[in-house]
Amino acid sequence: MVYKEITVDVWRKPNEEVRVIQEEAEGRALVVHVFDSAAPLDLSQKSVFVYIQKPDDKLIYAQAQVSGNTASIALTGQMMSAYGRTKLCELEVVGNRGQVLKITLPVLYIVKSAYHDAIESTNEFSVLTENLQKVQSAVQKAESAVQAAENANESAEQIAGKTEILERNITAAEAKRVETENLRCANEELRENAEASRKVEFSEWKDASITALETVASAAAEADQAAERANRAAEKMEGLQIPEIGQMISEIMKMKKERTAGLRLWIRRVRYHLCQMLLM
Repeated sequence: MVYKEITVDVWRKPNEEVRVIQEEAEGRALVVHVFDSAAPLDLSQKSVFVYIQKPDDKLIYAQAQVSGNTASIALTGQMMSAYGRTKLCELEVVGNRGQVLKITLPVLYIVKSAYHDAIESTNEFSVLTENLQKVQSAVQKAESAVQAAENANESAEQIAGKTEILERNITAAEAKRVETENLRCANEELRENAEASRKVEFSEWKDASITALETVASAAAEADQAAERANRAAEKMEGLQIPEIGQMISEIMKMKKERTAGLRLWIRRVRYHLCQMLLM
């Protein structure tokens, strides 16, 4: 590609022409340096377009590449499709707040080619086409976003339904836990009451057992005293030389001694078991 350097001023109309050949396609480019009087015009942060009315009145509207105060325009095949002098050639500068500045460019003198009519001359609105494609792409993305939002909403509804079920299950589980805890507390209260009752009954039984043991011990002591008195009486009776009575007395004394010995053994056993229970 070859380049043509052009300097234009926003306040003046250029006097020169730019000679090109019909049906060239992006073999040439115009490098346009834009000035505001003597000062370079900063084109950065702005959109710059080229507007051309071809010799056959067909229109071109394309975007230029911008760097500093320079706009570069590639001459496409459609720009060069009709021979003759362009009827209009302008730069359109659009600011970020919608300001529009139009700058006159040199006339393009398109020399007739020996192989003309190979490219049919038509209107070319590459910027509009690109914008339309962007719009269509944006519409597709918007539709995809809407579909994604609907899917997300459906998923959210499903999650909300599952969450509601989960909350009901949690509420039911909590109610069951409270019921179980109340039952446990009631059982614990019953156990404590039963334990208290058992302690009272055991205390009463212990007191009764001690009383009974003391009574038995007293009876055993009285029995020992009675046996002792009987022994002394028997000794006196033996001195009277009455064999039958002495024999009867001896048998009675023997029975008393056996009963007294059994009673003492029983008392010792009761005392042992009672002590074991008191240690519990």
